[in-house]
Amino acid sequence: MLKTSIQLEECCGCGGCVQICPTGALRMERNADGFPIPILDSDKCIDCKLCQSVCPINKESLKKLTFKQADFSVAGIHKNVEVAGESSSGGAFSAISQAFAKNGDCVFFGAEMLEDFSVKHRKAESLEEIASFRKSKYIPSDTVETFKQTKEFLKQGKHVLFSGTPCQIASLKLFVGEKLQENLLTVDFSCHGVGSPSVWKKYLSDIEKKYGKKIVRFDFRAKAKSLAMYSSQSSRTIFEDGSELVKFKDSWFKGFVSALFKRESCKGCPFSQPQRISDITIADFWGIERISKNWDSGKGVSLILLNTPKAIGMYDDIASFAKLEKFPFEECLKYNIPLREKVSPHKDYKKFRELLKSSDFETALWQTLGYPTLLQRTTELFLRFFPIRMQHAITRLTKRTTGFVKIVILKVLPKRISSKIMGKWASINGRVYIEENIENKK
Repeated sequence: MLKTSIQLEECCGCGGCVQICPTGALRMERNADGFPIPILDSDKCIDCKLCQSVCPINKESLKKLTFKQADFSVAGIHKNVEVAGESSSGGAFSAISQAFAKNGDCVFFGAEMLEDFSVKHRKAESLEEIASFRKSKYIPSDTVETFKQTKEFLKQGKHVLFSGTPCQIASLKLFVGEKLQENLLTVDFSCHGVGSPSVWKKYLSDIEKKYGKKIVRFDFRAKAKSLAMYSSQSSRTIFEDGSELVKFKDSWFKGFVSALFKRESCKGCPFSQPQRISDITIADFWGIERISKNWDSGKGVSLILLNTPKAIGMYDDIASFAKLEKFPFEECLKYNIPLREKVSPHKDYKKFRELLKSSDFETALWQTLGYPTLLQRTTELFLRFFPIRMQHAITRLTKRTTGFVKIVILKVLPKRISSKIMGKWASINGRVYIEENIENKK
């Protein structure tokens, strides 16, 4: 049990407890997976319970936060092509920051990747500085003393924009207090959880060993094109000699979305829901091309949720910098899992950790998830010859056709033969066939 009255495995590592401690009794240290955790010096602790008051996981503190759901969802792409290209999705954060800057005396807080590939929050006092806050970072950020700085700026009457994970925003709002939040704009994102910094370093080390070059920069999300298909799930590695390695479907991203190495507390996250604690929530608008012909998620489209009256009042200002279109709120929930449910750890995440001790990242990943079959690899390559909307049409047609053929095989052929055919087909697709009674299917 931590001083915040929660169990260690529930800690989200936001750092609020360390920043509010008046005696310096708490400090953040890394555990075996590289996640930051608060460590207590009992000799300095005066049992003031301030750490409990800012803990976003503490149930009593959580009750002080207000959750609100947006009235509609917004698709957006920054009007500046360069800004949109340098962003993971559509450049929503930059457009929001530019709109916020109209308030005058402003300070911005965001997460920046450092030269050692760790991530840290810092302040920026100009729009030129916020460029380093762009791009997704799938490892935890050290908030350092940014909560303290935010509170001090607000006391001085400045306008502050703070972006971070939902749990960081929750802790910040508890830290600042309700009276000082008039000039505070909070921006969170649809969070999939945070990845293990130790696994992250292992991944980078394996790349350097494989190519015999030192990495100087890494983009988790780089927009790339393969044949006719665009993907904003690609990665870009830049080496010391200036050469680049672009992976169209990055293996780190695959392991991350498969929840093989996320923080344990992420599985019980109280913020993975449609109701948000921030003024604005940003994300990728996955599946937007299924909703409207005007957008293509492969090229990067932002989802913007304006959760509070303060945020809704900024719509026109944001529209000055980004192309926007409103959609019913329910549309964004269809393909954005963290907005509707908590992220569950992969059933074989322990197996992955064990494999990682004796093998490289790629080997451990595919031995855990299963290597793609020849059919799967061929299908993926085939689909790249078509734009994403046509891919969806081909996939739908294929599913309907195979479903019809499956019913015919199960109904017409003897069970012994049909089971053999279905078993072989499942094997080709990397699955195991389980016999079913077609008569009971509706």
